Amino acid sequence: MYFPVARIIKPHGVKGELKLLPIKPVFSQLLLNQKQFKTENNKLKVSFLKEHKQGFIAKFADIDDMDAAEELRDVELLIETKKVLTFFKEEGLFFSEQWIGYRVEDEKKKSLGVVDNILYTGANEVLVVLGKEEVLVPVISEFILEVDDEKQIIKVVKPEYYK
Repeated sequence: MYFPVARIIKPHGVKGELKLLPIKPVFSQLLLNQKQFKTENNKLKVSFLKEHKQGFIAKFADIDDMDAAEELRDVELLIETKKVLTFFKEEGLFFSEQWIGYRVEDEKKKSLGVVDNILYTGANEVLVVLGKEEVLVPVISEFILEVDDEKQIIKVVKPEYYK
């Protein structure tokens, strides 16, 4: 299984270089360590990848001119989901998209339901938990108490407006 981490925005110059943007800013460090990316139809071997303004400039093997680079415009770059999860765990970060399907319990171990979706509000992400009622839980340390990836359970503080 693969996960999208960046999007090719456009060619950069005439030698096949490309401008990339990470899908999330937190993916920047992950991108720098990759030797290869997968696309929907292909694998791209990294010749070089460097930071440039808010994104990156990349050169891939066998992409040697602007025409070849143009064919990759708007293509998503994917890496193995396992690598993404390992990176986040090593960095002490969480990756809320992985929680879809996890069971959610409050601090008293009462089941609230299952994470059905993630809302992106700009300020923070919000878990959409479906159970007896829909519960929205902000993905911030005040509400997320514990995540057990093995058992796929998230322990949360139920927002007081649901009591």
